[in-house]
Amino acid sequence: MKDHVFIDSDVIIDVLSLRPEFLMNSARVLTLVDQKKIVGYTSSLCLVNCNFVLERAKVEDRPEKIAMIRNLLTILPCTVKDIDDSIQSKFVDFEDGVQHAIAVNSAMCKIIITRNIKDYAASKLEVLTPEQYLKTIGKIN
Repeated sequence: MKDHVFIDSDVIIDVLSLRPEFLMNSARVLTLVDQKKIVGYTSSLCLVNCNFVLERAKVEDRPEKIAMIRNLLTILPCTVKDIDDSIQSKFVDFEDGVQHAIAVNSAMCKIIITRNIKDYAASKLEVLTPEQYLKTIGKIN
């Protein structure tokens, strides 16, 4: 059975902005999605966040890069329930709480992949960095 993973904004931004210190493992995760070895999800809110960061960084071909992610990952909507769940959660950061609620309420995602594990301390799902996830599935030592 394939893993169903929620991919947080930071992992996507690593790849789209070519962040050298994080690029390799983040790109490997997205490659697994592209190869259909795992099922990848993100949220509409993540795409908006990614666009904002890329626009501020003046990344070339930003619309095309956002479209590529849109076509690669299943995009989950942000609902009023997700917002309410974040408000009532123990998440310190509201936006991270919303992302978590989107992943949980989708009933499909079992793992959140992010570089900001501490932001997801209150998670009901397993939370791993790209490197940790790749080690877990035996793709790196």
